[in-house]
Amino acid sequence: MSLLSTVETLLSVMEESPEIVRQLERIVLNLVALILNKNIMEFYEEALSLIYNLTSTHISPDLWQCYDMLHHLLSTDGFDYFMEMLPELHNFVTVDTAAFLSVDSRLPALCQMCQSILTKGEDEDCECHAAKLLEVVILQCSPPAVVLRDIASLVLHRMLDSTRSVQTTELRSMLLQVVIAGLYSNCEVLLTILDTTPLPNTNVPVAEHFVKQWIEDVDCFLGLHDRKLCVLGLCTLLQLGPTRVPALSQCYSKILPALLVLFQGLKRAYAAKAAEENNDDDDDDDDEDPSDLENEVLDSDEDELNENDSYLENLKDHIDNNAAEFGISTSIQVRLHCPRRNSTVHI
Repeated sequence: MSLLSTVETLLSVMEESPEIVRQLERIVLNLVALILNKNIMEFYEEALSLIYNLTSTHISPDLWQCYDMLHHLLSTDGFDYFMEMLPELHNFVTVDTAAFLSVDSRLPALCQMCQSILTKGEDEDCECHAAKLLEVVILQCSPPAVVLRDIASLVLHRMLDSTRSVQTTELRSMLLQVVIAGLYSNCEVLLTILDTTPLPNTNVPVAEHFVKQWIEDVDCFLGLHDRKLCVLGLCTLLQLGPTRVPALSQCYSKILPALLVLFQGLKRAYAAKAAEENNDDDDDDDDEDPSDLENEVLDSDEDELNENDSYLENLKDHIDNNAAEFGISTSIQVRLHCPRRNSTVHI
């Protein structure tokens, strides 16, 4: 174990010297292959950490062997190590996306790994990370329609599975987020899936249920990325209009309050991020705990509507110019109240 830790330290120290790292690559790759192919489970974590170090900035043709090893590992006895595998899988998708997509089997293999977790896993935290990886695939790879359709069907099935109902808000919002990413990436494919997938034991399409659940859970989208994606998704729905998305006719009046919740959350999050960056260079007497700052960024319960009159007037003017299609009365905007602590947007 100490030898593997020394090799990892060496890679970390030499990360600014890519030529030396490339010379070490073959040696490290042999070590990783020995551990994974021989199923030496006590050294799995060290092997995965070495893969992460090797793939953080570039991925050589030889290193793609590790991707195949990870796929094989998960399909045999790697369920318990999926969380440790995630950083490496993320590197393979994002560091060299073109190379990842250049071999047709790689994308389906990754989707299969996530499917295994979402259909057979018993840990919702692990399922959250599998769903997050699927979101990365959608946004990073712009997968073909057939793959996007499979991903959306998998996620919707998990959301609606009555035999394994979703227990945590984190998993529910993450599953919603995968579908939102698909809607933003290729709205026609996603809308077709939503229109043709029925709710369990009914013939009713899931589309209306999905939109209502999305708006109801809008305060569960946390952090910068999740909130921004949620905003883009809602804007995509508004752009399509109620003619293409009939579910909008039932809940369009809830969308503006939802957007205001998200924008206010983004405003606080950006302010907190800027304050955090300033604190890194500031040696004043501010005793603010960084964990408190993080909680402030992520706390969704305190999203409140900014009552600033000029802001609402600008919003009213914007709606006046775009309200005809939806029949929205602008007089409602100055009376809107955003959900406050321990409340939800009721449909």
